[in-house]
Amino acid sequence: MRIELGERLRYGPTYWGLDRGFVGVLGGSVIGPRFSGKVIPHSGGDWPTIRPDNSVRFDARYLLQADDGTIVALHNTGIRHADKAVLDRMQRYEHVDPSEYYMGLTPRSKHLKARTNGLVRQFLSARRIATKPTQSLHIGQWSNRVIPKY
Repeated sequence: MRIELGERLRYGPTYWGLDRGFVGVLGGSVIGPRFSGKVIPHSGGDWPTIRPDNSVRFDARYLLQADDGTIVALHNTGIRHADKAVLDRMQRYEHVDPSEYYMGLTPRSKHLKARTNGLVRQFLSARRIATKPTQSLHIGQWSNRVIPKY
């Protein structure tokens, strides 16, 4: 999955002392053996929480459209952690090698048709490609372990 993201906004500290942010989804594509389609442009975004320990908690929601027209609402949560210097470089849209940070995502959807299970029932890793003022997020399978259906 490749997601094109807009410019990041950052605000805070909030009432709880943490910084928050927002980045909108501009579009993207999904290509895989179990699900192919597109990320619907401007269908959502990510509202991260930036913690003082150099970690970021993601809370992203956006829509996918399968090649057959089926709409899937996806909710990704996860974390990214790196040294402060690395996070500062990311904030300036500088290139950062994926080996310099950890980033893991867990996708969820209430649209668990059998053919979409492969997309939303696994742990995913992501890497970020930055170009000012936009960036891309490349999401791929991190583990072959499929999460049990509940």
